[in-house]
Amino acid sequence: MFVILLLLLPAIAMAALPSPASIIFTEDFESDWGWWYADNGVWDVGTPTHGPTAAFEGAACAGTTLDGPYPQHADSRLISPPIALPNSPEGGGLWLDLENWFAMGAGDVVMIEITDDGTVTWDNLGVVFGNGSECWTHHRTAIDVTEYAGDTVQIAFHLVDDGGGAANPAGFFLDLLTVWDGAPPALSLPADFETGDAGWFADNGSWQIGQPTIGPMGGYASDNCAGTNIDAPYARYADSRLVSPLVDL
Repeated sequence: MFVILLLLLPAIAMAALPSPASIIFTEDFESDWGWWYADNGVWDVGTPTHGPTAAFEGAACAGTTLDGPYPQHADSRLISPPIALPNSPEGGGLWLDLENWFAMGAGDVVMIEITDDGTVTWDNLGVVFGNGSECWTHHRTAIDVTEYAGDTVQIAFHLVDDGGGAANPAGFFLDLLTVWDGAPPALSLPADFETGDAGWFADNGSWQIGQPTIGPMGGYASDNCAGTNIDAPYARYADSRLVSPLVDL
């Protein structure tokens, strides 16, 4: 199997799970913190008044402070409640996806981590957000957590500030986190983006799918297309891929 990568400088909205898929855990932060918590401060849940100034969907999201830049030298995790994963995934795999908006200082990152031993040790899932996208994007219909099948896990978003720079930008925000059981989506042709993301995702933000209101103002043969932020210029210093679903050759 292969994955097609389109590399530009800068997010995908309109997320949809492949069918069939079984949702194991989902969080939209509309009920405030719930059983989420912050390790070493910084994180908050609610309606942002800076950065995106609105959640991806609904009224609330989680973010590295909702009303101003995150502090310098911050080193803090936003940690999920325990999530019990099934022993034998019916669809063959266990996956994590989410919506995100971020503007990070140079050298500052947010990493997605997972633990199955009660926050004693954290494994990095290989997802690191840096620089910025400054638009809500869909990351990733396929962060693979299958190796933790049968375990009770917790997921963390780990902010690390390197202490450099005079001031920090808006920070990192997330919404609509989902853990699901199913097969990873396969590429459907033609890829005209008329039915949402169809399994495409943004690696490190900045790509979106829909009808553009800048640039071409429409798709080539229909209303929708994929673009580097479809309603505003792409963010400075963006470094992001638009990635296809799996392709059987």
